[in-house]
Amino acid sequence: MYSAAPKQASDWPGMTARARAVTRHSGSDADPRLAAITRRPKPVSPIETMVSALEYLSPARARILGLLLTATQPGSCGGSKVLQPIWANEMTDRAYQMVRLTRLLDNRVPRNDSDPVDDSLEWRITSNLTETMRALHIRTDDEAQPCSDLLRATVRDLVELFGEAVGVSGISTCIDRLDLPAFKRRALVLMASHLVVDILLHAAREHRSPQLLVALDQPRCGVARLSVGYDDHAVPFGPLDGTYGVIDDLASLLETDIIYRADRLGRFVTGMDFPLC
Repeated sequence: MYSAAPKQASDWPGMTARARAVTRHSGSDADPRLAAITRRPKPVSPIETMVSALEYLSPARARILGLLLTATQPGSCGGSKVLQPIWANEMTDRAYQMVRLTRLLDNRVPRNDSDPVDDSLEWRITSNLTETMRALHIRTDDEAQPCSDLLRATVRDLVELFGEAVGVSGISTCIDRLDLPAFKRRALVLMASHLVVDILLHAAREHRSPQLLVALDQPRCGVARLSVGYDDHAVPFGPLDGTYGVIDDLASLLETDIIYRADRLGRFVTGMDFPLC
């Protein structure tokens, strides 16, 4: 059964709050301001919201961002169809974070647009980072593949590209060799990259100069541990900025949960223990 039609334009459920306010205060549905408001396109995603603010991004940094976004195309990850929604959601969130970091880079570390972009260190790092992300393509979900080199390259390139803009002084890595099924390898590397991005964004707010720590080891038989944090006795950086849904999805593929803890040296880290069998 159909419900009764709204009696006036301000009763329509799809109308924005601002449009309702205009109609209610004007006393007429013919107010010319309403037409202007309802015609204005409304952002429907975080990406559109951020991209709408990029009109002042320099041409060089726009090219950097464009290259980064080529590695966030849904459907390019391979693997089984059942996991595609998880990968698509992760890539959307990663694209959003790349937009945020590129804006910070452009605002805080301006560059001369007359210098060739293709020959710059930034471009080489961005190209390497993009190729590393593409190397996570899954041919077969259960195919065992090494993950250590890709994990190390991803987190180092993120810090080398965006560290100066957010005040991060460098990164220290201790990555043990580890082979995982292809879908778990992808989940692990992406998890590490999201956690590093969260710390970069936190450092940008705190105006600190921390050294990042990323470690992958096997604390006991059959269990691996990923740890990401500040490489000093820093005050805990608290809840992460990233989308918890994305982080939780990646953790679930590794059959674990994200944890926040202090390590044996008192450094606050985040990460996870996950089974290898």
